Amino acid sequence: MNAPPGHLAHYRDLLATGLGRAACVTWWRAGTAPSDADEVARGFGAAPAAARPVEPTDLAARSLLVGALRDGWWLAVEPNGFSGVRPGVLSALTAAGGTAYSAYWSAGSESEAVLAMGGRVAASFELLDADIVLGEKPDLLTRHMGDLDFGAGADVKAAALLLGERVSGQGLPASWLDAVHTRYPIGERPPSEPDRGEAVTDVCRTIITAMEIPGDATHAMRRALDALQGSPFTAAERARLIDDLEDLGLRTRGRAAARGSAQGPLLVADTLGYLRADAVDIVRDALTRPSAETFKTIRRHSAHPWPTPVAEALRHLT
Repeated sequence: MNAPPGHLAHYRDLLATGLGRAACVTWWRAGTAPSDADEVARGFGAAPAAARPVEPTDLAARSLLVGALRDGWWLAVEPNGFSGVRPGVLSALTAAGGTAYSAYWSAGSESEAVLAMGGRVAASFELLDADIVLGEKPDLLTRHMGDLDFGAGADVKAAALLLGERVSGQGLPASWLDAVHTRYPIGERPPSEPDRGEAVTDVCRTIITAMEIPGDATHAMRRALDALQGSPFTAAERARLIDDLEDLGLRTRGRAAARGSAQGPLLVADTLGYLRADAVDIVRDALTRPSAETFKTIRRHSAHPWPTPVAEALRHLT
């Protein structure tokens, strides 16, 4: 590995060690109290008693690798995992004044970067859609992103790791992968498959009730809820409803983009508008896709700065 931290080439080399296919990487620092690897693990819901030392290059699925950086920072690596971008984990890690930055990518198209502080998400964006940075403090990320390319065809995973270095001030050196760190067993906690459809419907009910999408959208969203709850719809009525939701999502996102464009790229002014568009996407997916696929959509949007009732519903599901 020739390039030092601070360069995209360095992180491309690290990704080539096995993290490039699917992983979540989290930088974390406590508020003021001393911290250790077990404290990091507890924030992820892992049991410290099950920990064991391991070579980090042994990238087993569904485990959490925790090791120290400098200046009170810790790094948590989840091969094939995503817990570091879950709202419940971010809240647990940062509730006492800590800071966490997580970058996640799946083997498919899902990806996200999230910055949390003081128990709340400050900023988040999807790696392939970095023009849309949501949150209460998007500038905490955008100030570091001006020269990073997150567009189609770009090396967005390496860019997300370099962004983590800039946010934390802590690069991930090649030597980190050569050290012995602590592994904690960790698993997903989604609803069981028989209950997943009902759980998705409950989330959609909360979204439709809380988001207050104006105008004709209210009617379309409430009809969608009727369909999810089993009200009789003919095939033609259902197809027309899905078309209405598709059109509604495009119009809602377009209005949000127009209002946010005055702020320039990488900074979104109309956060509520984008959340409303995401709400439509979730409800449409619930009508058109299997529950397991809708769960992925919900998970992808779960770290966004939703109104409290929606955030709580998403946190429970993800």
